[in-house]
Amino acid sequence: MNVTDVWRGRSVPRTALAIAAAGVLLVEVLVLSPYIARASGALLHPRWRWLVLAVIAEIASMTTFARLQRQLLAAGGLRVALHRSIALTFASNALSVTLPAGHLVSAGFTFRRLRTWGASTPLVAWTMLASGIISSLALGALGLLGATVGVRAHADPLTVGGEIVGVLGLAFAIRELVRRPELLVRAGERVLGWANAFLRKPAASGVDRVRALVEQLSLVRPRPRDWVLGGVFAGLNWIGDLLCLVAACRAVGVADVGIGLAMTAYVAGMAASSIPLIPGGIGVVDGALIVAFVAGGLGTDEATAAVMLYRLISFALIGAIGWAVLFAARYARGTSTPRLPGG
Repeated sequence: MNVTDVWRGRSVPRTALAIAAAGVLLVEVLVLSPYIARASGALLHPRWRWLVLAVIAEIASMTTFARLQRQLLAAGGLRVALHRSIALTFASNALSVTLPAGHLVSAGFTFRRLRTWGASTPLVAWTMLASGIISSLALGALGLLGATVGVRAHADPLTVGGEIVGVLGLAFAIRELVRRPELLVRAGERVLGWANAFLRKPAASGVDRVRALVEQLSLVRPRPRDWVLGGVFAGLNWIGDLLCLVAACRAVGVADVGIGLAMTAYVAGMAASSIPLIPGGIGVVDGALIVAFVAGGLGTDEATAAVMLYRLISFALIGAIGWAVLFAARYARGTSTPRLPGG
């Protein structure tokens, strides 16, 4: 899949996605327009020290995610220069957050780039899967921490217990899959069987390929050090983004945001960002953050100003940097398809 295919509508119903995204944005603008107007003053006169800190924190967040994927590639025997990994992270993020079905486009782009750098197909698949799982675990741990401090210090014990069980359960599942890859084979065969039945294909169709892929994946043997460093980089990735949000609050004059409230609002926003149909979670993430902040005691004007500035940095600025990487390389090479430097 490539960007052209998506825009031609071969893989994604563009019209339906555009209408859905426009509908969400319209509703949000209508609801928040009075608050946006009152928040504009704070955005036009930010506290520059906090604004610079917010930008630095967000760039650092992106860099640590690049280091996460670089560490996982190294576990499979492929050494990638840090600047290449960072460039790939910014570029793939730009595709992910700005295009319809951006997650698919970004995944395809990342897959092709890593293959051209010498990674085998199983190593690329393992790296992308493992980085996603480790990031989810780190976000779950952050949410669990947020459930035990600040505004949620007195949260329902069942809710906190459920979060603990969820994080530990996912970690246990990962450990078992690494130790016993035959479990992944069984799961893949079952899912494939359901798909074959639905598509009216022979029950064994594609089973050999699933087994071969899992067998190749099992050859990737990460060391405990790789898991630990991967977890550290994933945690720093989320923490950097969270610090950007906190600094954005301070930049617009909101000084009474406790760490518990910030973490709760942040995890709510990141959970909303998992909805893949709307590029960058436009409207959904913003709304979730604002609602969480208001529920935690902030005024709607304050919450709106803080979230708008955070999204201008984490979505607009970082996305623009990613597209700059893509098109600078494109015009430097004189090609019609964006490529990364050194790719």
